[in-house]
Amino acid sequence: MGALGNNLGTWLMAVSFFVWAFDFVRSKGHLNLDLPNLKKQGPLFIGILLGVGALFGLSHLLGLTFAPLIVFFALGLASCCLVSSLNFLYKSRAILLLGITSLAYLLMGPEGQVPFLIGLVAWKICANFLYPEKATVSDIAPAVLFMAGMILVGTSSTALVKRAPNELISAAFIAAVLVNWFQRPFRADDAFLLKRLILTATGGLIFLILVTKVVMAQQYAPMAILVGAGFAFMYALDGQGIKPGTSADPTALELIRNVLIIGILTLVSTRLYGNLGLIVVAAPAAVSFFGQGPAIAALFVAARALEQSFDVNYVANVTGINLMHPYVSAAQYFGFFTMMVLLLLLKEGRSNKFVAVATTVVAVIGPALANYFLHAEASASYLIGLTVAGVMVSILGQRFFQEQEALCASLMLVATQASAVGLLTAELIELGNSTANPERVKVIYVLAAITAIAMIASILRSRVSGSGSGSGPASDSGSGSGPAPTAGEPST
Repeated sequence: MGALGNNLGTWLMAVSFFVWAFDFVRSKGHLNLDLPNLKKQGPLFIGILLGVGALFGLSHLLGLTFAPLIVFFALGLASCCLVSSLNFLYKSRAILLLGITSLAYLLMGPEGQVPFLIGLVAWKICANFLYPEKATVSDIAPAVLFMAGMILVGTSSTALVKRAPNELISAAFIAAVLVNWFQRPFRADDAFLLKRLILTATGGLIFLILVTKVVMAQQYAPMAILVGAGFAFMYALDGQGIKPGTSADPTALELIRNVLIIGILTLVSTRLYGNLGLIVVAAPAAVSFFGQGPAIAALFVAARALEQSFDVNYVANVTGINLMHPYVSAAQYFGFFTMMVLLLLLKEGRSNKFVAVATTVVAVIGPALANYFLHAEASASYLIGLTVAGVMVSILGQRFFQEQEALCASLMLVATQASAVGLLTAELIELGNSTANPERVKVIYVLAAITAIAMIASILRSRVSGSGSGSGPASDSGSGSGPAPTAGEPST
């Protein structure tokens, strides 16, 4: 049985597809497949692929080695597009996407993991901000966290990979998917939370069995307690904040509790088992039924893992990031500033297309430019600023919105995507350091010209369309009441 320890990724793929198939057959999902909606999303898919393809082509002209990896980006983009557009059950989309991601991890090499992840998130960012009434992050969060954890394991120091931590990550996700399946007929609100406590204990027990009997790593048996705590925290997050398909208005106290729960989870898990413990304890986000709180926590952990991978590979300072360096502290402030600007854009009520373009530029172009114009420590500091500000804005910012809370939660996708793009385009650090200042100035002139043209076009368009056309995101896409977790839900 111990020989199967090297194949827990295969187990995760099989369990995920089984649970999804169970839901699909039981609900007669083939009757609800929305093929016209998939065809409708074709122009958006082609537009994203062409836009990012141009960036990959530019990287090829610059002599960067990641240009051929666009194939893996296209696979990730297509996977998220298919799962989000075919109108699968809301509660099973996360499981299906996790199964597809685990299959991709098994088939592709390490070089394809980051672009595949970027493709997943790229579709979700564009779809969420273009169609705010259907926006959700809970369906993509488990897949993103799984791939980010595997990327960290594959790129981290030898001290971390001594005992196959990828098996522990797979074990945690297997436990999460099984609990997701068990809770369908079992979970219900009860006065003493007895059912949730039983499910929490079940998740920890499954992880303990896999670690001690399959992976044969008894030294990690105490981690089962941490995984059980992850399930408990997940249910606490799931019970607070925005719930798609309901009219519940989250209170300020609930949102503050969510931030504190994520902070406590991060502090305890990293203190005990480092970043590996944080990834494992965040895996139960896959069991979330309808709340966005666990998904935001999972995306925060994914962004943190990707940023840590960037540090391990490209930050020469063995003690980490030195904030006493002027560029480093300024980059961190700029990360916070960038996320606040995106929040203000949402609050201002600009058109959906404008917000989608702005978030995409921040998530893709921003970290690449930081790598080119700054050194590695400053780029890492910028990513940290985006990540921390992202989790704050995604949760606390919901209080400033009435029917667009899911859009606010989607800002965490921007921080996660920026960390992945920063890791992919890290070659620009060396290219920028070897470029003379006159060449850098020319690049700045070109970027300034492009920005000026975009601003002028936006001003002219707003004047032509009139003051009433940009009254809010909901004006472009309907009521914006949030996605309903039903079988007939039109997905993005």
